[in-house]
Amino acid sequence: MAGRSKRSRCTAVEMEAGNDRPSHEHKENALATSIDQIKGFLDEFELKYVEHEEEPAIAISFASEPHETAYRDTDGDPCLQMVIALLEDGEFVALFAPQAWNIHDCEHKAAVFEAIALIQMRYKMLRFDYDPESGEVRPNVELPLEDAELTSRLFHRLVHAMIHGIKRFAPVIQHAIRTGEVSMSLVDNDKPSDEPAPDISRLVELVEQAGGIDALESLLGGPAADDDEDQGMDDGGQLGRRVG
Repeated sequence: MAGRSKRSRCTAVEMEAGNDRPSHEHKENALATSIDQIKGFLDEFELKYVEHEEEPAIAISFASEPHETAYRDTDGDPCLQMVIALLEDGEFVALFAPQAWNIHDCEHKAAVFEAIALIQMRYKMLRFDYDPESGEVRPNVELPLEDAELTSRLFHRLVHAMIHGIKRFAPVIQHAIRTGEVSMSLVDNDKPSDEPAPDISRLVELVEQAGGIDALESLLGGPAADDDEDQGMDDGGQLGRRVG
């Protein structure tokens, strides 16, 4: 659950080699995914995104009509901000939604964690990280590629899993945050868990609705705290920390 993801907090991007996974002596994998390949998948459909200046990561936003989803960002808008990051020299792909929810001051954390555990049991791809210091709850989808090839179809399946999963289970999490009650009856069953591959034209439409390139740039490059000692892209306002 919030601790089920092996990358806890650092999903975002522990970019220092060897911090939480064994280092490999041989990294000459010709199939390792590059950030240019990810950009190519997005460029195929003219999707708008922002690339991190130093790290292999990209930010992109997907917006929905208010009636289409119960999910709301920190500004109260039905807009999901997502980061796509390459780890382990391109052999591990992580998609995550920074600050999707924050339960720092929530009185019902136990209910939220129970809801997250139930969601992870029911939905085969979506996982959650929890930062006890900031209160951030971060949904993520991760894929270890190793020597496998990341295809355009597989990449868009990962993106779809994030969007679809958050939309489907947002009512459960938000209800737990507000009331302390875990009710899986609130799952949006109009979005079955085994939907076919996404209609990319719909993803393009969601990106166009989102706009907000400035917000994406902030998402990738917020100011770091003075006492930030990590060189990854998570803490202190770096990649993964929503600004504003």
